[in-house]
Amino acid sequence: ERGRQHHRQRRQQVRQQRYRDFYFGYAHDPTLTRPTSLGNTLTAAEASPKQLYNLDAGILLPRLVPYLPAERKQSIDAALTPLLTLLNLGTIFALLALLGGIALLADHVRGHAQPLWLLLLVFFGGWLLARLCYGAAVTQAAVYGEQIRVAFDLYRHKILETLHIPRPDNLLAERLLWDKLNHWLYYYSPPYTD
Repeated sequence: ERGRQHHRQRRQQVRQQRYRDFYFGYAHDPTLTRPTSLGNTLTAAEASPKQLYNLDAGILLPRLVPYLPAERKQSIDAALTPLLTLLNLGTIFALLALLGGIALLADHVRGHAQPLWLLLLVFFGGWLLARLCYGAAVTQAAVYGEQIRVAFDLYRHKILETLHIPRPDNLLAERLLWDKLNHWLYYYSPPYTD
């Protein structure tokens, strides 16, 4: 809960000071505030199609991906791969710091010739590298999130075409239609389009 409270306060500060950081770092809806920077950045990307078009990106992205052009899929993959790599690398550094620190501390306590500075270097160095990887992953998550936003902005109507649903002629009608489709997918009750 402390993390969530911290990010609620930070969200408000960022919103007032730097709109771009707010756009990539936080969902417009304050109830979607997460306890971590990475969670907030990914949630901002997922919430954006809901805010703009009233469609649920979490449910509709897997239905959209097969209809994306190859270059758009490559752009999404090119943004996702470094994100996952950084998260994996950060996890490895954190585990090495923890396990290496424990092993060196155990050796030190048993009286083996391991110097204390080596213990501190392994432990704090590993945590520092893990933290740097996490920060870079948050930055890369914003790049990935922008690719997801663009995919929905440009290609969301492919879902409607595949379902043989006429494309609405204005944004209000489109938002109403996506709301019906969300309901259909959530509750398996078919939409009644006019």
